[in-house]
Amino acid sequence: EREEGVTTVKKEIRQDAHLESIKGRFLVGSVPCALIFTFNNEYSWFREKKINYKIKVTPPSIKNIINGRRTRAKSALSVVLDDKKSAESRLERVSSKHSTMVEEIETMEKQLEEMKKSRGVVEKEEEWLKTRVQLRDIQQSLLSRRLTEGWEDENEEESKREDESDSVKRAEI
Repeated sequence: EREEGVTTVKKEIRQDAHLESIKGRFLVGSVPCALIFTFNNEYSWFREKKINYKIKVTPPSIKNIINGRRTRAKSALSVVLDDKKSAESRLERVSSKHSTMVEEIETMEKQLEEMKKSRGVVEKEEEWLKTRVQLRDIQQSLLSRRLTEGWEDENEEESKREDESDSVKRAEI
């Protein structure tokens, strides 16, 4: 178990060391380091114990160093390959999305140009129609006045008839 740079090689357990010697090996993860061995007599504190121990530190062999390097390199290569595969997959999706967006923008720009052209035509037609509506308003007003008041020549004709009628009436009298 590792905690803040401390590695517990073997947890404290009750050992019947009087029956058999206790032996063990472990590999140090990193160097330099401090090794602390703790012996505990809490299970039998009435009786005094005599402990014989031997600690032998041996550096790893060249073969173990090379094998360790190769194992770490293989592990790192596996991580690199997995990450590369993930990045390539993401790159493919992002590149596809980018291409789609570029195409959509080009289409939208073409549509915008067409709309600008159409807007020019619509603006001209709008001005023409405004003028036409104003003209029709004037024509409507004139025609309505003619229908209610009549035409000038009709009024003159009526006036002449009235004058002639008055002349005839005077002549009869």
